[in-house]
Amino acid sequence: MADAAGPGGPTRADRWQLVFDGLRERFRLPPGRPLAVVTAVLALLIGGAIGAAAGSWAGMWAFPKMPAVGPVAGQAVGSDATLEPHPIQRRLRMDGAAQLRPGVDATEAVGRARDRMAAAGWEPTPVVVSGGNDGIHYRRAAFTADKSGIRLEVTAYYSETRLVEIHGRSPPSRSTCI
Repeated sequence: MADAAGPGGPTRADRWQLVFDGLRERFRLPPGRPLAVVTAVLALLIGGAIGAAAGSWAGMWAFPKMPAVGPVAGQAVGSDATLEPHPIQRRLRMDGAAQLRPGVDATEAVGRARDRMAAAGWEPTPVVVSGGNDGIHYRRAAFTADKSGIRLEVTAYYSETRLVEIHGRSPPSRSTCI
């Protein structure tokens, strides 16, 4: 290639073209052999499934374990809310499992929950009040708290139902709630 290119040598485009042609030739399936195509596709699918299973297995051992739901929920809601055990799930997610007691302000309740979580070793963010009371987006008070790779999101709503929600996820960098 260097002899045929002349005094300047091969151009960068010629060198890349040579690399792409070589890769295309090495990974080309034999023509007129449909069984080879089917075998290659099955090998890719099986390899991908084994890789996904191995990644899930490794992730299972690498992620921090979720704390027990009952004690964490008790710390978060304290005496400001009633806690009903039936909606609590094993994965540290409470949707509608706690309801603020009559006369308890949502922002004050979340502030006290934040203080309890801080005393228990969690690192909470400041309480944020957001939303409106438009029937769709209720006004709410919320904070997040981190500890040992676990993130809790505690939210109390200013609505007729006055629910308290707690969501836990691991690790905090992921955006998906479990």
